[in-house]
Amino acid sequence: MSLTTYRNKNHGKRLIDWDLNIYIPEQLDEEGYSNYDPASWCIHVYVYGDNGHDEWDEPIRLTAEEIISLGLNRDAYFADEVDTWYGLAGFKLDYWDKMSDRLKEYFDKLPKYWEDMRDGTYGDRL
Repeated sequence: MSLTTYRNKNHGKRLIDWDLNIYIPEQLDEEGYSNYDPASWCIHVYVYGDNGHDEWDEPIRLTAEEIISLGLNRDAYFADEVDTWYGLAGFKLDYWDKMSDRLKEYFDKLPKYWEDMRDGTYGDRL
């Protein structure tokens, strides 16, 4: 029998699998044709859980400086795409040094564990 107790308050909690939908919003011209402006990227945060993907918040519209800093228009992963998915953990690993403080703060404020979602801290979000 072990006399050691767990001191980690998060022991046994389940990590949330956050997904990012990174896209250029579709715009229609006067004739009804789709148009995508490469100076207009958004990030929409989703949580993947028992019900599939659920939206977390409204999409984040990136500033011109953020688009340039992240290099979305030059990155091979996004090169020929107007709508892609990226896991938050991987996105933070790959782009953290290029992210604005606004994006870092937003992503860092997301809850880390499912149990934290259900304790009322985040209201009735899901």
